[in-house]
Amino acid sequence: MKRCIAIGCCLLACRLLPAGQLELDGYGNVAGLVDEGARVDVRSVIRIACPGWQAHGESGGWSVRDIRHAAGTGHETWSGRIPVGDAGLCRYNVRQVVTGGTDRLEIGITAEQAIELEGVYLFFLLPVSRFADGTVGILRGDRVVTNAVLPRTVQGSPHFLAGQGDGLAWTDKAGTQTVRIRFEKPCWIMIQDERHWKGSDYAGFVAFHQGNLAAGQTVMTGLRVEGNARADTRPVQVQINSLLPRGTFGGVGGNYVYALNSPVTAILATNLSVRWGRAGMPLDVWEPRNDDASPTNMQWDVLRAADAPGSMVRQSMERAKWLTEHRVPQMFSIWKLPSWMYVDPDRDPDAHRQRMASNRWPEVLESIGSYLLHARREYGVEPEWLSFNEPDIGCFVEFSAGEHRDAIRRMGEYLDSLGLKTRLVLGDVASPRTPLDYVRVAGDDREARKWVGALAFHSWNGAEPAVLEEWASLAEVYQLPLLVTEQGWDPGAYRTPWILHTFPYALQELRLYQTILQHARPQALLQWELTEDYSLMEAVGGGAFRSTPRLGYLRQFSWLAPINGMHLMVRSDHPEVLATAFMNRERPVPAFTVHLANLGGKRLATVLGIPHPVRQLQVWRTTRTEHAVTNAPLDVVKGGVKLELPAGSLVTLTTME
Repeated sequence: MKRCIAIGCCLLACRLLPAGQLELDGYGNVAGLVDEGARVDVRSVIRIACPGWQAHGESGGWSVRDIRHAAGTGHETWSGRIPVGDAGLCRYNVRQVVTGGTDRLEIGITAEQAIELEGVYLFFLLPVSRFADGTVGILRGDRVVTNAVLPRTVQGSPHFLAGQGDGLAWTDKAGTQTVRIRFEKPCWIMIQDERHWKGSDYAGFVAFHQGNLAAGQTVMTGLRVEGNARADTRPVQVQINSLLPRGTFGGVGGNYVYALNSPVTAILATNLSVRWGRAGMPLDVWEPRNDDASPTNMQWDVLRAADAPGSMVRQSMERAKWLTEHRVPQMFSIWKLPSWMYVDPDRDPDAHRQRMASNRWPEVLESIGSYLLHARREYGVEPEWLSFNEPDIGCFVEFSAGEHRDAIRRMGEYLDSLGLKTRLVLGDVASPRTPLDYVRVAGDDREARKWVGALAFHSWNGAEPAVLEEWASLAEVYQLPLLVTEQGWDPGAYRTPWILHTFPYALQELRLYQTILQHARPQALLQWELTEDYSLMEAVGGGAFRSTPRLGYLRQFSWLAPINGMHLMVRSDHPEVLATAFMNRERPVPAFTVHLANLGGKRLATVLGIPHPVRQLQVWRTTRTEHAVTNAPLDVVKGGVKLELPAGSLVTLTTME
């Protein structure tokens, strides 16, 4: 294929990309080029550097402020404010305009105050894993003026090619992917290896401004990006071993913390099979001021006043009651404590990494205990588990590994003294990449372990398969259910919510689901969230919502998971097809499901090892345009079936109706 995108003005026209083929991330950076499942993995980022590169800011990540996105007929705009160290702020603007057969972006940077700079740079990044041993060349017109082989191993200098030109050309070793970048005017181009700074990409960059910027000064640049790729449509063979179960999978659930009363919450409750739940325990609302000076005397008249109609306490309690009425196992998690329980009670209550005052532990325990007793008495709710949310990074209360252990000890003993069955969660950490030593300090402690009921991590940004396997092994050692208590890809997506409904984001989340199921083998996956926060549905105006591919995927994962199913060993011989399978043999004909995530181009698939006596499988699929639709069933022949997998799809084969 050949696809291109023009950025800037006064450029030659290029062929318009089909809808969705140019990928832009939530900040307006180029994120890739895709056609029929063939992906050119090229990314862009603006970097604004202080003198000597002592500090810099860029168009992405947590530091970007006031991010905005607007879409109209034939155009989209992204903007934000980039802090540049302590030097000041620059506003960036990316405008995409589709006109006259050309897809055009304009990139501008405006200084909000006079600011000393090394320069303003536009970087393009290509992964070493794909382009190692390929070539990169600097162009002048159609002529390559200088080129180099992309080094597989890190060399002595990070810079290995430079020169004056008006373009860049990259080709992978096999010649299956090429990227051409055409600049608006000749410029000095530098190629470097980002591995020297712990990155994983090659970078080509230009300075579209050098030196300081005056207050209100705007600089702009433009370019065109072309991509060629051959889709890998090789057939795939998937082999299932139903004789080697690898732990229980109890299905999919979700989080209910923010936007609880949104219409989306009610819609999803009837469109998904919710088998696990997690609700917030808003202690900052429950006891905003100390009820009295004694932590052994619960002032119920004071505390119950927090459970007012419309309050966060009332909303959380009612959702917990709904879960209990539907016999859904659930967990309460603490995000914030009242300010008076912190070391610094005057600090912004929304700040992260809050430290709890150690002398407040008796009051903290009283607040937790009274909340749980109120839930049991007034709503008939007694959660299976309790945790502090992401204590490893302090979102919002931070514990060291030792403090995490001590918190489990204290809370476990106290809840037991109140006659509550609720057990504590080991971990509930922010990422599977959190060092396991953090949870081992508590997990290896006999006094803490006796109060623990589950091991948990959050899936944000994923992890390598080997890391996920370590979590599975640790759960086996501790003989605890492993829960993924927040399932999602980008923890910052609430800042760029428009990205949630794009197909590239959906595919990334699908990859994450399958990778975690295959390698961590959790007992439960809890989507973040099943409300309008990080919504699985897209608002279309007038109070209406429509489905998205993310909802289609989750419907298949939730409805088609066998009750008390077991993870099965599954192997796929194609890297772009991820497969998982589950089975419950309690019935004469097993409840059996296999999920096939095809992250690349359309291809034929052969699935072998389907357990006897399964003779027919129902077929469900989600693509860019179809969301959890059923197709004609497949007959099983000698333990196998053959079928076509659409590009970018989740196809589920199941005995479940």
